[in-house]
Amino acid sequence: MVPDHVADDLSQMAEYFERCPTLFGRPSLHQHLQDALGAQADWCPIHEYLAKVAATKPLLIFTTNYDDLMERAIRSTGAQCDVIMYTPHHHEGVKLLWCPDGREPREVLANALAAEPDYQPTKRTTLFKLHGSIAVQPQDDEQGHYVATLDDYAQALVQMGREQLIPTAFSEPMEKRPFLFLGYSLRDINVRHLLTEITARRGRTTMHSVAFQGSAGRAAVDLRDIDHELWNLRGVKIHYVTCDELVAQLKRLDPP
Repeated sequence: MVPDHVADDLSQMAEYFERCPTLFGRPSLHQHLQDALGAQADWCPIHEYLAKVAATKPLLIFTTNYDDLMERAIRSTGAQCDVIMYTPHHHEGVKLLWCPDGREPREVLANALAAEPDYQPTKRTTLFKLHGSIAVQPQDDEQGHYVATLDDYAQALVQMGREQLIPTAFSEPMEKRPFLFLGYSLRDINVRHLLTEITARRGRTTMHSVAFQGSAGRAAVDLRDIDHELWNLRGVKIHYVTCDELVAQLKRLDPP
């Protein structure tokens, strides 16, 4: 039985599951996450819409989701997609697992990705999974390359402060393109780190990015939640609609 106060926080629940002796530790947590998220679920309207965009123009997508819905939606259009993810349990520093268009994952240093001959961001969409992935794991891996527990987050923070996490291959788009944030809060430490990276690389600029949050975000602003002002201070204009509402509006503006 998981205590109620633990069940309300997924990262704390994952740590409880990992450390409780009767629950068999990290390999068991890894297997349960694989069982829960490894099923071939259907993607959502927002996945479908972004996949259609990626079929005509390769995108750079950052996500904290573990599932493979986005890459499957992209490949269903006939487009190609590289998956790159952070490996939080590597003791030699920050490395990435890189899967070029669904091929076997291989390790690459964050500052060496751009020099890889097979990395072709102008031809293939790049999906960067900040929290790792359940779907992409080396066959002999029993630990799981993903950020799930409170300790995982703490280790990620230490490595973010000590080494480069965002690949240098992403420097140009981070400096010159606006970002679209879907459903994220500044309470997510990875999003805060990403925004800090973007701000540092751009310096003073009039370019604005856009964030969309659902009804929960709207209620928070009614209560004068500081997230709203923090987004604005980072050059991000926030709008309070769900992803489904956003897709419906986009389709009305640009019908198929």
